[in-house]
Amino acid sequence: MKIFNLLLLFRSDVAIGTYFNYLIGILLSGNRLHYTHFFEAFLMSGISFNFIYSFNQYSDWKIDKINKPNRVIPSGKVTPKTALIYSAILFILSIIYPVFISRTTEALIVFYSFTFLGFVYSFRRIYLKKNPIIASFITSTGLFLSVYAGYANNTNITPNKEFLIALFFYLTSIIPFKDIEDLEGDISHKTGNFMTFISGKRLSIAVIISLSLIMIYSVLAFSDIFTKCFFISFPLVSIFFIAINQKSHDKIYKWLTRTMVFHIFVYFSYLYYII
Repeated sequence: MKIFNLLLLFRSDVAIGTYFNYLIGILLSGNRLHYTHFFEAFLMSGISFNFIYSFNQYSDWKIDKINKPNRVIPSGKVTPKTALIYSAILFILSIIYPVFISRTTEALIVFYSFTFLGFVYSFRRIYLKKNPIIASFITSTGLFLSVYAGYANNTNITPNKEFLIALFFYLTSIIPFKDIEDLEGDISHKTGNFMTFISGKRLSIAVIISLSLIMIYSVLAFSDIFTKCFFISFPLVSIFFIAINQKSHDKIYKWLTRTMVFHIFVYFSYLYYII
């Protein structure tokens, strides 16, 4: 039971999303999937991203007592000391495993970047999370690189820039919504939060405009019909959930993450079928 509680430090949607992101990166490189690729995806998600989110829960457990008291540390299921030891073990493993699975220098750098970003984001003496703009950029960059890691580890060919541009700007657009549910605790502990200088309504408008631009870009940039439809459906569904949750802004990010995980799985299935 204690081990299960430690696993709860890692968000399930991120675990699933980053796992399939890596596999999508491999398929984008033009390679068919091998059983070793599934193991690599497991290591990246289960160690690197597990470290990022587990260490952040340890670092922010006092804030979560206000924002998310049902999380495993504030609720008493895992002690802060145990969470720190668990995060330290993941940190060490995140330094070791890339040496054995990286087939290119670029991939090795990407794998180590996850550890670096997670550390500077949550380590209290650096704690870049306190700056909401930098924090959002780090979060979106980490999720973006989970796709690029699979690509970089399997080819040296220049990637599909149009796909990566659309994906990065989608992630950058929606990440600020995660600050809404953290507002009270962040203010109490003097941590930066987007909602201190922009209202939920104004953020919604800005994100809808950004997502609309991504759809226009997709129509113009992609020749592949499925990819074009994918990057129209992805922002369009997101806009729908933003629009219907204007009276409860704190629910928007949850719906956006579910939308993202669903679309990631759909696109993975498409690439797996055609390659």
